[in-house]
Amino acid sequence: MNVLALTETAQHFIRSFSWMLIHSLWQGLLLALLTMFLLMINGKASAAIRYRIVLSQTVLFLLACGLTLIMEWNDWQVEPIVPGVSGGNSNLHMGFISFTQYFTENAPLVVLLWSLMFLFRTVRLINGLVYLQYARHRMVCSPDEDWNNRFLSLCRKIRLRRTVRLLESGLVQVPVVIGHLKPVILMPLGMLAGIPAGQVEAVLLHELAHIRRNDYIINLFQTLAETVFFFNPGLLWLCALLRDERENCCDDIALAQTKDKRGFVEALITFKEYALYGKNFQTAFPGKQNQLLNRVSRIIHGRQRMPAPADKIFCLSGLIVLVALFAAFTVTKAPVAPASYHETPAIRVVSVAKQTPGSAAKQKVLKAKAHTAKRRARHEPPGKLGARKSVRQVVQPTVQPQVTQWEAANNALQQQRNQEQEQKNKQQAELNEQQAAKNAVQAMLNVEQAKNNEKQRIRNEEQADRNREQAKRNELQARKNAESLSRQK
Repeated sequence: MNVLALTETAQHFIRSFSWMLIHSLWQGLLLALLTMFLLMINGKASAAIRYRIVLSQTVLFLLACGLTLIMEWNDWQVEPIVPGVSGGNSNLHMGFISFTQYFTENAPLVVLLWSLMFLFRTVRLINGLVYLQYARHRMVCSPDEDWNNRFLSLCRKIRLRRTVRLLESGLVQVPVVIGHLKPVILMPLGMLAGIPAGQVEAVLLHELAHIRRNDYIINLFQTLAETVFFFNPGLLWLCALLRDERENCCDDIALAQTKDKRGFVEALITFKEYALYGKNFQTAFPGKQNQLLNRVSRIIHGRQRMPAPADKIFCLSGLIVLVALFAAFTVTKAPVAPASYHETPAIRVVSVAKQTPGSAAKQKVLKAKAHTAKRRARHEPPGKLGARKSVRQVVQPTVQPQVTQWEAANNALQQQRNQEQEQKNKQQAELNEQQAAKNAVQAMLNVEQAKNNEKQRIRNEEQADRNREQAKRNELQARKNAESLSRQK
C-alpha cells in the first residue's frame, strides 16, 4: 500500500513538474516583454536602475514558476472531458483537450528528456566550479609589496570592508573573481608588469565593484536558474541582459573613481587583446561575456544601449505567441454544447460522400496504369525484356553504393569546410569588434586633440596680441630713450 501511494505521488509530481515547465515558457515571454517595455520607458535611467528592473523580473519569474508548481501539485482532481460540437470552436477545443491529454500521458518522457539535459549542464557547472577552486590554489603567487599597497588603497577608495586577496595565476588569461565570503581576484601572470599601472588599477576597481555588489553569489544563482530553465528563451534573454547591465554598473563605479574615460577604455581594449591572443585557456565557469563595443560606446557617448534588432524581433515574436495562446485559451473556455446521438452518423455520411469522388478517380488511374503495363508486356520481345531486367539488376546494385559513398564523402568535406569557414568568421568578428573599439577610442582621442588644438590656437592668438602690444611698448620706450639722449647732448 505504501509503495502504491509512493508511486502515485511520484507520478503526480512528474505531471506537476512537467506542466510547470510548460507554463514557464509563456511566463518567461510575458516577463521579457514587460522588461523590454520598462527599459524603453526608462531609457535614460542609470545602469543601476536598469539592473534592478531586470533582476526583479528574473526573481518574479522564479517565484511564478514555484507558485505554478505548488498549484499543479494541489490540483488533484481532473475534470471529465465532455465530447461535444460547438460550431467552429469544436476543432480548437478538441485539439486543446487532445494536447492536454497527450502531454499528461507523456509527462514522464518530457521529464526524462529534461533530466538528461539538466544533468549535462549540471555536470558542466560543477566542473567549472571545481576548476575555479583548482585555479585558486594552483600556480598562484602574491604580487610584490608595491602592488599589495596599491590594492589596499583601492579597496579603501571603493569603501570595501571585506578582506580581498590579490593573486597572480598562470591558469587564467582574464581577471577572475572567485568566492563570496573570502573573495580572491586572480590576475593573469605577468599582466601587472606588462600593462600600464593606470589601466590595471581601472580593471581592479571594476572587479572590486563586483565584490562590493555581491555579484558572485547573484551570478551563481542566475547560472543555476539557467541550468534548470535552459529551454526557456524568455529567461535566457533576461539573464543575458542582466549580465550586460551588471557590467555597466561596475563600469560606472570604476569610472566614478578614476574620472578617466580614455584610460578605462584603453584598459578594456588591452585586456580584450590579451584574452584574444593569450596562450592560456579561459575558465570554464559560466559567467559574464563582455560586449566590448557596446561598453566602449556607452562609456564614450554616455548613452544606454538601445534594443538591438534581434531583441525587437524576439519581443515581437513573443508578443505574437502570447496573443495566439491567449486567443486559443479564450476560445476553448467558450461553452461547449453536448453532442447528440444522431449527429455522428450524419457527419460520417457527409465524410464518406466527400471521399467517394476521390476514391473513384484513384481507381480509374490505377486501372489505366495496369492496362498500359499489360500492353507494354504484350508488345515487348522476351529477349529484350530479359536483357533490360538483367542490366537493371547488375547496374543498380553496383552504381547505387558508389553514388552513396561519393555523396557521403562530399557531405563530410562540405561540413568540414563549413566548420572552418565558421571558425574564420568568428575570429574575424572578434577582430572587427576589437578594431571598432580601437576606432571609437581613436575618434575620442581625435575629438580631444581637436579641442586641445583649438585651445592652443586661442592661446597663440592671445600670445600674438601680447607680443604686438609689447612691441608697441618697446617702440615707444625706444623713442623715449632717443629723446632723452638728444636732450642730454
